[in-house]
Amino acid sequence: KNIPIYKTDYLLRGMQLPAGEHTLELRFEPQSYTIGITLAWISLVIQIGIAIYFGFIFVRNRKSSNG
Repeated sequence: KNIPIYKTDYLLRGMQLPAGEHTLELRFEPQSYTIGITLAWISLVIQIGIAIYFGFIFVRNRKSSNG
């Protein structure tokens, strides 16, 4: 169940909970974070692909020049 979050300080937040045992879960999942992580993974895959390609070219040219 969602409950309101109140600003209590510059850094702290407060919630009013009824008496009893509860599990409180706070999630911070902005869309910008998800987009950033996705772009970072895509960039990493592209960089690895480029490194493998240039490594292959380097090894191939080295073998052909050695004769």
